[in-house]
Amino acid sequence: MRCGNKVPVDQRVDYGCRLRFWQAARPWRCQVTLTKRTRRQTLRHMARILDIRLALSADATAIATLSRDLIETGLGWSWTPERVAGALARKDTIGAAACVGLTMTGFALMRFGYEEANLDLLAVRPPWRRRGIGRALVRWLEESALVAGIGIVRIQVRADQPAALAFYRSLGYRSWRKVAGYYGKRQTALYMAHDLWCPPVLDSLR
Repeated sequence: MRCGNKVPVDQRVDYGCRLRFWQAARPWRCQVTLTKRTRRQTLRHMARILDIRLALSADATAIATLSRDLIETGLGWSWTPERVAGALARKDTIGAAACVGLTMTGFALMRFGYEEANLDLLAVRPPWRRRGIGRALVRWLEESALVAGIGIVRIQVRADQPAALAFYRSLGYRSWRKVAGYYGKRQTALYMAHDLWCPPVLDSLR
């Protein structure tokens, strides 16, 4: 999936939703750390700058494929390209795509309500993990939630994924509920939440 083309601001900002979108007019950019091996393999095709932009309908297939391979492993494919495209077309849903050069390295999908938001999907390609990309995607969407007057972000995480749970806890998310059989009537989900206006409290379900 090519990520290099930028959408004009006037086509990105006004989606008829009360947020849509402060971040759209200000793509987020930072330096990422490349290993020597990665630098040798990709030097001709990518820069060392990470861009986070709004995900577009053209990204639906790439996002759905990443969800199938990295998030829904062993659960069946529910976030199909059609479902992702439908979500991106909704006025209450925003997708963020992280790109290094022409490569989509990760994405996130969030639904916004009047007082709370839900992080539906987040994934980073394995070769690009532990470089701050996932953290940058979450912060990008959290800042947008704050601008929209939303102070609570909720997520559902597979209870059998300790690395994912540790990642979200490091960002201030705290568990408050367990639901057995949430994923495909087989996997337990841990509900987590982050109060963007208050410091985190102790985790009650560790």
